[in-house]
Formats: sequence, C-alpha cells, structure tokens
Amino acid sequence: MKYYITMIAVICCVSLVASQESLGQSYLFHDGQNGFGVAGTIESGEDYTSFGAKFAFSAAGRFDLGVEVGKASFDESEYGEDFSATQLSPFVAAMLVRPNESSPVGVIASAAYGAATFSGDELDALSWDLSSTSYAVGGVLYLELESSPKLSVFPAVGVSYAGVTATLEDSAGASVDEETKDMLITGSVTFYFNQQVFITPSLYTFDGSSSWGVAAGVAVPLK
Repeated sequence: MKYYITMIAVICCVSLVASQESLGQSYLFHDGQNGFGVAGTIESGEDYTSFGAKFAFSAAGRFDLGVEVGKASFDESEYGEDFSATQLSPFVAAMLVRPNESSPVGVIASAAYGAATFSGDELDALSWDLSSTSYAVGGVLYLELESSPKLSVFPAVGVSYAGVTATLEDSAGASVDEETKDMLITGSVTFYFNQQVFITPSLYTFDGSSSWGVAAGVAVPLK
C-alpha cells in the first residue's frame, strides 16, 4: 500500500503545477482588460506522462479563474498495466504588482486544488480504490521582455507550499492515508505571439523529484 501512495503523492503534486500554471494568464493582458484562454498541456517525469486541457477567464487584467482536466499514464514496468490517473484542478490567481517604469518585476499570487482518481489492473485485482487531493499556494516573480512588436517574452520563477493526501481503501472499507508536504519550485518562460498565441515550457521540482511541462494555446483579450 505504502508503495503506491508515496509515488502518487509526488506525481499529483507536481502535476498540480500545470493546472495552476502559477502565472494565471492576466499577465498577458493589459491592466483593466478582460480575456479568456484555452490551452493544451503535457507533462513528463521519470515514470509518467500526462496530457490535459485548461480553460481560464481573466477579469480586469488582475484576476484569473480557471480549471484543468488531466490524464496521466504511468510506466507499466513499474506500476503494472493500464495504471493511470484522472485529475480535476480548479485554480485562481491575482496580479499583485504589474511591471512598470519604476519596477520591472511583476508579482502574482496563486492557489490551486486538485482531486484525482486512479485505476489499474493491479488495483482492480486487489479490489483497492486509490484517490488523492492536493493543493498549492504561492507566488511568482516575472519579467516582461518585448523582443518585437509581435512577440513578448515572460521569464518567471515561482515558489509554492504544496501538499498531497493520498488514500488507499480496500474492499472491506479499511483505508490508509499518506500525506506529503514540501516546497514546490517552478521556472518557466512564456512566448506570446501577436497577443493571441502562447507557449510556455516549464520545469518543476518537488520533494526531490523533477519534471518538465509545456502549455500551448490561445489567450485572447476581449475588446
């Protein structure tokens, strides 16, 4: 039991970053401007790969509200056949400081929550149910670099306090929980083209494990 739970705790918390995206998306818009965004995401770690879709709305260029749905597949040689997870992750972000002439550094606060369920042949064979909840609360520092009229670049570094609780329950109703908490460090660079299309490669580290991810989609301001 502990074998599964410890592994899942790390995977889910790192995966949470993609939904949270730490930055939100208001940093792509002007102050006072509303907008919406849709993106696809991919993440990969040592033993897993996940794909997701993210939807977000920005209000007044200051506040973001969004959700991501993701599906992760795990290394069959390590975790058995058809071992996978599905996670739903709502997130919020708020622009605290926008870069200006006196300060080139922007500051964003963000929070996210995740709920995941897991399936796999070994879990089915043992009649076990595995699920998890996770959260992350933190902030991001970022710069806005305009390399051309049609391209803006946003390097960013984020730090969050993150935690995961994974629960494994057998057919008799007996359960065991495993909780993991640690600092989650993120680094990313967003390339924003024509004030519409963006791509964001990212690196994450949590509890001694590292992974990478890419989000790509559209973030369109509303006139």
